[in-house]
Amino acid sequence: MDDLKNVKRVGNPELRRTQLLDVADRLFTEHGYYGVNLDDVAAEANVVRGTVLHYFGSKEGLYNAVLDRKGASLVALFKQMSEDEFIEPAEAIKSFIRISGKMSEQEKGMSSEYAGSEEKRFNFDTLRLKTYYRLTECIKKILEKGTQTGVWDIKNPELRAASLMFAIYGMSRADSTVEEMMDEMYDVAEKLLGVKIR
Repeated sequence: MDDLKNVKRVGNPELRRTQLLDVADRLFTEHGYYGVNLDDVAAEANVVRGTVLHYFGSKEGLYNAVLDRKGASLVALFKQMSEDEFIEPAEAIKSFIRISGKMSEQEKGMSSEYAGSEEKRFNFDTLRLKTYYRLTECIKKILEKGTQTGVWDIKNPELRAASLMFAIYGMSRADSTVEEMMDEMYDVAEKLLGVKIR
């Protein structure tokens, strides 16, 4: 709590916004959207309700900001990869799997504290969904590029991207080592794409 008080004294708007997002992220994960109100966030952040409203306008605005922040750097990286004409499609998928494996390892650590609560795990997964949809769009573009250049033959890149993303995102829940998860990600990707990518 001392750190929160120090942030308040600094008066740095960006630090305050980050602090509020951190608090809201944790509370939404623990209690779900309907289990949290702005007063809860304000009390936890040691500010008044008006401060939260000032930064986010409403509970929905706060929730959307939490969702937007989740995976933003990962989405930006894969958006760039999906639009870069010099990155081979198979190499882009390989990079996606490597980075997804590292992210899954981090998420396992974060989600382990919610392992005993199905509701908290569900809330954690719900907060990841926006990232899932944005990454699916990036993967779709990579699959379209691979089909156009003859790397693989995929009739419906949008559907295949969703299948690949669902399979990879679902693995974070499995009780496995990172190495086992990566092997499985490669196996699934190779089966869905019909080419060797390792």
